[in-house]
Amino acid sequence: NSALTDAVVKIEAAMNIVVIKTFPGMANALAVCVDTLEHPHIVGSVAGDDTILLVIKDDETAKMVEDKLKTVFGVK
Repeated sequence: NSALTDAVVKIEAAMNIVVIKTFPGMANALAVCVDTLEHPHIVGSVAGDDTILLVIKDDETAKMVEDKLKTVFGVK
């Protein structure tokens, strides 16, 4: 594990958006990490201080992306 993967608190899909909650100050760095994955179903991302919003192509795919990111970042 790294500081970035340990920074993830929660990942949850809501319609075609996947929300990643992080510890304060970590969202921006983690969004860069997610962007480098170049996942074909992630349309774009927006990061704040402790939250990342990922726009996904559709609702069903968002759930799949949620599950994949939970595995990548070790979140239950």
